[in-house]
Amino acid sequence: AAPLLAALAARAPADSIAEAGAETLARAIDQIGDPSVCYAVLAAPPDSAIAALARGRMQALVAGLDSLEVGGRFLKRWPDSPYDGDVRARVGVLATSTARFARVYEAGGKPQEALDLYNRVVLLAPGTDAAAEAMRGIARIQKMEES
Repeated sequence: AAPLLAALAARAPADSIAEAGAETLARAIDQIGDPSVCYAVLAAPPDSAIAALARGRMQALVAGLDSLEVGGRFLKRWPDSPYDGDVRARVGVLATSTARFARVYEAGGKPQEALDLYNRVVLLAPGTDAAAEAMRGIARIQKMEES
């Protein structure tokens, strides 16, 4: 709903629909939990008050990013955003943690669980050191299964 409200708010300022959309969006910004949705509000050139609220919410969402899926989705959808570096750093930390869990599964004789986690890292955090480690883990498991 946030992108729709942003579009409504972008209409002519004298338009009552635009005013209602802007008011509703201003109240809803703090409820946005996905940085991709919040950045969509910023990408829809909102007025300065809404933009300030959305930038503040984006900073909070990026600082608290705790999902590899959410971070990976943001990077795919908004690769050139001003938040790219911060999100990429958080995704790198999350990917490293996920790859470590995968290594524990691998060492514990649970190759399928390890493969599932390694694949998540490769798909959601490509280009990271963790993705390179995940690829090595996948190769180790495949080699082990071929033996």
